[in-house]
Amino acid sequence: KGALSNGSASGDGVRGRIISNHSGKVGEWSINNGSVDTTVAKLNVKAGETIDFVTDCIANHSSDSFNWIVTISLQTPTKKTEAFSSKEGFHGPIDSPEVIAAGVVKAWELALCREPTEQELTAAFQFIFRQINSSMKTAKGKTPSQQALTNLCQALLSSNEFLYVE
Repeated sequence: KGALSNGSASGDGVRGRIISNHSGKVGEWSINNGSVDTTVAKLNVKAGETIDFVTDCIANHSSDSFNWIVTISLQTPTKKTEAFSSKEGFHGPIDSPEVIAAGVVKAWELALCREPTEQELTAAFQFIFRQINSSMKTAKGKTPSQQALTNLCQALLSSNEFLYVE
């Protein structure tokens, strides 16, 4: 179940579809400047099946921002139900470890005028990936890894090494 919303009267709206690689199109909804319920009553799935949530523009790509928050409820053969929320459990692509490492090193150089030690780099990576995998809020226009790097920079700028000259 979920809701697809488009908050702009300027565009022509967006279309959302749920597509299964076994069952085909499961649902389709269009919305312009509002919200529409995107609940699918029941869908039997098999191991290895892929369910895609696809959103695209209707005709023009202008003012097509959207939000589609869904909760997937999975009932196992033992009748146990598990829920998965897109708001809390999913995020966009994560930058490669090399890109994140370059950002961490650059942050250290700018804030502390030195490269991080191996121990500091390991701790920074742990911090970054905990941030990405948490339900942190992401600032508008930032990826989860950019937001995590921003949070790391704030921590560096609050550190004793930055604040006090020895």
